[in-house]
Amino acid sequence: MTSRWWRALTIVALALIAPAVHAAEPDFSPGSSLSQEERAQLQAQYNQLFAQMLQHPTDLDLMFSFAAVATRLGNYEAAISTLERMLLLNPDLPRVKLELGELYFHIRSYAVAQSYFQAVVADPSVPATVKQNAQLYLTQIDKLTSLNHLAGSITAGFRYQTNANVGPSSNQVVAFGVPAILNTEIEVAGPSKVSGETAMYKASDYAHAITADIAKRRGVTFEFGQPAYSLPAAMDPAIRVRLNQVAESIGIPTTELTSGGGHDATVFAACGVPAGMIFICNDHGSHNPDEAMEMADFGLAAELLTAFITGDSA
Repeated sequence: MTSRWWRALTIVALALIAPAVHAAEPDFSPGSSLSQEERAQLQAQYNQLFAQMLQHPTDLDLMFSFAAVATRLGNYEAAISTLERMLLLNPDLPRVKLELGELYFHIRSYAVAQSYFQAVVADPSVPATVKQNAQLYLTQIDKLTSLNHLAGSITAGFRYQTNANVGPSSNQVVAFGVPAILNTEIEVAGPSKVSGETAMYKASDYAHAITADIAKRRGVTFEFGQPAYSLPAAMDPAIRVRLNQVAESIGIPTTELTSGGGHDATVFAACGVPAGMIFICNDHGSHNPDEAMEMADFGLAAELLTAFITGDSA
């Protein structure tokens, strides 16, 4: 059975939200892990700032604070999208470009990071110390992307991408080696349940345990970056029903999917904003150079979204 890769088009009123940046000594590591207590406190700040930004979508100071908290939580995608929206409001923010370069660097998107760092270096208004930091990153990128790269040890990585996902055809999955039902709670081995958040921590612990055993037996090293967790959220039932109705009225067949990835819509849904998603077929996965979405499929999704918003359906 072949897998279908999907990309999500989120149906929500996206606010222009983002944060600010500071010049600091370059830190090429992805950051240290947080305790559960620290993570809970930061998550509370994250939710509060997000709600405030919905009320004040052009407040740059608020955006600054939100992106800083998102970065500490390891939610680099939220921080990146916020900073990029900040540049939409004011393109002349070299420190924001520096921060974006650092974030893209940490998710190993070196080409994009390089473009932001180069913009910082080329800006005559940027202080010399900030330019120096950007240049250090550019030097590091050159080393990491060099065709002739020799290291003293073999390094493997484990990375969770919140938006590069395969959508199963049902909620019947296998979790930790046993049959399970994919939901906000994972039901395993009879009546016992594991919350989505607990399941993510268990998965992380499981991965560390496996790689530690391999490292011991094989004499290799595994380097883990800071994990980025994305909790599941249910899409609005009324939006889901209406989407199916509109799709049927304009002759587009639909299949409801359970997505294993994290999306902007889940953030809005968790804050009480009604949200839904339209998935577009992508034969080679999303967020990579080999993406192969057919424009005809994109056109159908755009037609459905337009009909949903305007109410102009047969």
